[in-house]
Amino acid sequence: MRYLQLADSLSIMMSRVSAISSLVGLEQFLTTEVTKHPTSLSKILNAILPSFLFPTPPKPAKASSNIAALDGLRGVACWVVLNSHWACAVDDPWENDVEERSQGFMWKPFVSLVWDAESMVNIFFVISGYVLSQKSLKMIHSDQSIQKTIASSIFRRAFRLFLPAIAAIFIITILAQMRIFEGARSNFEAFEGLLREQPPTMEPTFASQITGAFREVRVLLSASLPGADSFDGLFDHDKHLWTIPVEFKCSMVLFLVLTGTSLLKTGWRLIIHFCITYYCLLNDFRNASLFIGGMVLAELDIIRRSPGAFPGTGSHGSGFTLPLFLSKYPRSPRFATLSWIGAFILGLFIMGVPLVEPVTMQPHAWLASLLPDMWDKNKVLRAIGSIMTTWACINSPAISRIFASRLAEYLGKISFALYLSHGMVIRSLGYVVIGFFRRVMGTTTREDTNLRQFLFIWILSYIIMLPFWFWAAELFCKFIDLPSVTFSRWIEQRMSRPGQTKA
Repeated sequence: MRYLQLADSLSIMMSRVSAISSLVGLEQFLTTEVTKHPTSLSKILNAILPSFLFPTPPKPAKASSNIAALDGLRGVACWVVLNSHWACAVDDPWENDVEERSQGFMWKPFVSLVWDAESMVNIFFVISGYVLSQKSLKMIHSDQSIQKTIASSIFRRAFRLFLPAIAAIFIITILAQMRIFEGARSNFEAFEGLLREQPPTMEPTFASQITGAFREVRVLLSASLPGADSFDGLFDHDKHLWTIPVEFKCSMVLFLVLTGTSLLKTGWRLIIHFCITYYCLLNDFRNASLFIGGMVLAELDIIRRSPGAFPGTGSHGSGFTLPLFLSKYPRSPRFATLSWIGAFILGLFIMGVPLVEPVTMQPHAWLASLLPDMWDKNKVLRAIGSIMTTWACINSPAISRIFASRLAEYLGKISFALYLSHGMVIRSLGYVVIGFFRRVMGTTTREDTNLRQFLFIWILSYIIMLPFWFWAAELFCKFIDLPSVTFSRWIEQRMSRPGQTKA
């Protein structure tokens, strides 16, 4: 009887899905009409409809392939974060029996990286350190002053991070007042303990709703002050915002360290940066260690790609020579390729250590035994693995091509918007879809849900939700993320003294 009910319910759901997916059938019509009639309506359609309805020919490869690969890696990492939050929406793996669950198949090395958010956030921070420091480091190695570049980066960093985050808070506020989250709330209450994050509350009045939004903005900015903690429990509207204050504080630390060491010889600067990375890594400042570690990688790559410049006669590089294995690629291209691929695979393996302390599974337990006694050795291992993975991605042509592909490039383009928007989509439409399938399957509790049912709910609802996540991310990117970048540059130009704006 249950299977008949399942078939009927699936038929209804598939009819709804087909109605949604019929948007794809509009592809040819919309493409033709928009091309033939460049009217205001066509411009609106181009703006609000997802780009995957309008296929475009692939663009030529970017000149800086390593940065393109980093963008793609960031996009893939953000997609994995989405997978993690979706897994927690279907059934929160942190709710019960974490140690027992960590022995399961989904927690095995490599497998866990499909849905494990923590290692991916580590990659975010390594990439940020690499990208934010690269231009200034190149100028240092060319004996140029970095004052204008650093000043501009510091000024625009707050706008780049906080404007989209604040916009996300107010979007959630308005959606809550429009009762968008109420259907999801009923499912959150019906499946107690299964859905991880509570949908935003609808306040009695719009004024009280807006007051709550300003309170959330205050929390966001206060958590960005030096010494303030930032964790998901601080935030009510979107718990994923905890990374924004961390990004801002670690960016300021990076700019301070880079400025303070900019006049040093290259060797001393690298030694100091490495020591700071090591100290932060072992003393529970892992996020800062990932940023500074990314800066170390950026400088090593600049040196390795500048043959003959080091040792040099300039004030920054005088008397410093990198070891052979760092100063240039191995003479055998095949050996170089295998070395970087091996480093990439090893980094992924280390990142896959189960997030349970103490580390007991081999060979991760052996790796943990090599570290000094401290808490959370698994998190330190993940940080080391993230640095290895990122560096190999940058330097291996074979791996770079994967992360510079069209799909990875698309994910990289919308990554920040996807990060800020996917939570509100999960806690509105996502909870409704999950609730529908749980009722159809008759799995209203964790104990009633076997692995087959869990995978059925997770995969089918995931397929339904995927276009909505990307659509929301594209809208957020077009109307909030990219304009915030333009605004930060505009306001810097307006406020700067004549001739002081960096090129």
